[in-house]
Amino acid sequence: MESKLLVVDDEVFVRELLAEYFTKLNYQVRTAGSAAEAIQLAGTESFHAALIDLRMPDAGGIDVLRAVRKTADDISTIIMTGYPTVDSAVEAMRAGAYDYVVKPFRLKELDNIVTRAVAAQRHRAEISQLRERVTELEARVANLRKKENREGVDVGTRRFTIIEKGVEGEPFQVKQPALTGSQRHRIREVARQDPLYEEAVASRREFRGKAVSFMEESS
Repeated sequence: MESKLLVVDDEVFVRELLAEYFTKLNYQVRTAGSAAEAIQLAGTESFHAALIDLRMPDAGGIDVLRAVRKTADDISTIIMTGYPTVDSAVEAMRAGAYDYVVKPFRLKELDNIVTRAVAAQRHRAEISQLRERVTELEARVANLRKKENREGVDVGTRRFTIIEKGVEGEPFQVKQPALTGSQRHRIREVARQDPLYEEAVASRREFRGKAVSFMEESS
């Protein structure tokens, strides 16, 4: 899958150099010469990583970083600067920068940093998708549990309902609610994850024995 890179620098030479270099490495590159242009691009297109110059004419690079991450919080942002200071490096990292590189830099070294940044972005995206999937599955399990409860089934301790057949004088019977095969399978899976499973099984067996005895005494 082709990676998409945003290059933000007010110097035309730097933008063109980086765009040409990363395009040859099979990146899809977009460039911005101002903070406003960068923020607009980040808000309308998806990027895996962004190279952002620290000093821009209309805004500081860290301000651009914050604005870009506000519209695309999973993007990996890398601050570039020819005027490095400890304070700006710390501020960049606290603002969420993936890395902080000093100009002039070797293109190969920058390539290594961008490669790692893109990999980190993909990893975060996968985690986000997994979280969404887990949330979806949890909701489905909750709905299934509600359905099971409506049908008279308790996960881990299947409930046996003692009913009267409706004709006076006829014996009571123990009726187990009808379950589909998939319901029985899921109940067993969920039940075994319950720390009280063994206790529940013992209780179920005890109740079954009492129910059978009750049925025999009533016949």
